[in-house]
Amino acid sequence: MKVRTLRESLCEQTKEQRDAARIRRSLRLLGLSRDHGVDLSTINSDDVLAVTFDTVKVREYPIILGDNPAVSDGPPLQIDWVYNDVDEFGLEEYETSRPTRRKRLQMGMPASYRIDFLKRTGFSTNDIFRQITEVNLVKRGRLETTTMLHRIDKDEKLERVKRTFTNIFSKRKKEERELMKSSMQSMNIQRMEANYQAQIEEETIATLICANRDAESVSLVDDEESK
Repeated sequence: MKVRTLRESLCEQTKEQRDAARIRRSLRLLGLSRDHGVDLSTINSDDVLAVTFDTVKVREYPIILGDNPAVSDGPPLQIDWVYNDVDEFGLEEYETSRPTRRKRLQMGMPASYRIDFLKRTGFSTNDIFRQITEVNLVKRGRLETTTMLHRIDKDEKLERVKRTFTNIFSKRKKEERELMKSSMQSMNIQRMEANYQAQIEEETIATLICANRDAESVSLVDDEESK
């Protein structure tokens, strides 16, 4: 029995899937030939990128009380490190005699079954429910962390919106300040021009008044001399 990956060894394949895998191996061989100059005519694609299995060794692991917080309900289970070698079969013999593989839903165990199983293997009720309490605490902590991360994400989005509006209004205020500054400068220039114009007018009027006074004085002197 030859397969390309561990997944292919665990899952039954149709003829179409095997043909697709053979095509993938051929394509990879083409890449290999370009890189290393290998002659494809001397290579069998079925012998490349494949794993050959000969025998199946069966081990038995004790099931003990676990600590995985991903369990849906009740106590989690896990296998122990110590194992016992049970038997060894030829691969073809094992494939022809093994029972039908269970589906994913069939491999789930209810919480009540796990509790009864642990009690039968020697775990006390206190140990089981103490572990359930610890697992629930970890699950609650994970939920709080997830909720907090969600809140942080919402707060960050809200903060970005606030900064956007602040920048918009700040830009508007800056534009208003610049407009007011420009208006004040224009008004100052106009005020200076008006003051300068008024000063010129006052000087002109003063000059005219002095000239009129001088003319009147000369006229009076002429009148007195003529008498």
